[in-house]
Amino acid sequence: MRFTFPKTLRLRKREEYLRLGEKKNVYRSKWVSISYKKENLTKMGLTISSKFGSSVERNRCKRLLKEVFRNSQHKIPYPIHCNVYPFKCAKEATLTDLQNDFLAFLQTLCN
Repeated sequence: MRFTFPKTLRLRKREEYLRLGEKKNVYRSKWVSISYKKENLTKMGLTISSKFGSSVERNRCKRLLKEVFRNSQHKIPYPIHCNVYPFKCAKEATLTDLQNDFLAFLQTLCN
């Protein structure tokens, strides 16, 4: 099975981010903070401030987080919109660290 991350699965519009901010739940871990809300279609957004680091560091983190979502999207129990905010310490995180965090987040969704 091939998992992709097309534009239809991304939060792209300002209204989507604003709607997510109204009545959201928040999951925090060592590496990221994920705000999420139950919706009719699963979508993910990434918010990384320039204070995070250089563009190389920000792009690496975005690439890893997109990969984590792409590989785990079939495990999400119900459709949600989520926005991922990585903490500065996520610069040192490996793909495995971020995958474990996302799986722990999915466990909280199941409970």
